[in-house]
Amino acid sequence: MATLGVFFTLPDQGVNTPEILTRCSATPVRQTTSSPLRFLAAAHAVVPWAFPGYHDESHAWLKFIDETNVRYYAELRDPFTGAVLAQHELISLARHPSRDMAALGLKGGDDGDGESRFLRDVGSKGIPFSPLPLRRRLIEPSESLRIVGYEVREQPGGLGQGEDPGMMMVRAKGDLAARTAMQAFVGTEHATLNPGMCGAAVLDSDFELCGCVEGVVPTAPPEAAVEAHVRALQGMPCVVEWKDLDTLLTATMGDKDDGDVAGSGGDVGKQDARETWPKKPLSSREEAQ
Repeated sequence: MATLGVFFTLPDQGVNTPEILTRCSATPVRQTTSSPLRFLAAAHAVVPWAFPGYHDESHAWLKFIDETNVRYYAELRDPFTGAVLAQHELISLARHPSRDMAALGLKGGDDGDGESRFLRDVGSKGIPFSPLPLRRRLIEPSESLRIVGYEVREQPGGLGQGEDPGMMMVRAKGDLAARTAMQAFVGTEHATLNPGMCGAAVLDSDFELCGCVEGVVPTAPPEAAVEAHVRALQGMPCVVEWKDLDTLLTATMGDKDDGDVAGSGGDVGKQDARETWPKKPLSSREEAQ
């Protein structure tokens, strides 16, 4: 597992040094054994400006931010201390049109040696890392699940306002609590999952990826069961299952050089690289999602 760090500058607003914008859990995955490495994360952490209803009026400054002044990093952490052991730049590749989930890839990973450099760095530092295989079936009621991600140990003050609170790995047992025609909800041994766990992996007993924790519970469809919404309000997370993840990952394999960036309901295109950006802006302010 990893965390996603999103950093920004706003020179016109006096923010010339990269600041942390958001952080969340990031799930490494391969769609097939031969597919390029991808990282799945909550879309509201990847493109928070596309979710104006998710933040209060104190975050109106988000309207000044877009893809042109942010950069993304995969952060591999010590599972016991939360310290960042390795950090590699990512590019935003695609966002699901209806779920709070986005996919990112390593910079230079598909058409260069980005993935090889990443794996060499991880291996040389002795960091345990293994992309998860995507399981191609829905979660079953009788299954034992494990939710693995990173949570915030101290809640920061707000987007771009709090001091770095640190992220610590969490492993929680769970099972399928309820299902509607469009959503699945997982109950865990914890009362709730804390901030930072958006994008966390939901694993089966074979450690295959069967879903990711969704950050925003979508509006209830008419056919939704009351039980599902009661459970959601009790803090049982909604999970994006394999079909939606497969659709999202497939979208990352298209033409990533067109530079198109859609609005809040579409796919996010490829980021432009800017070589002058500092490589390790780890001491800035942050909010984790």
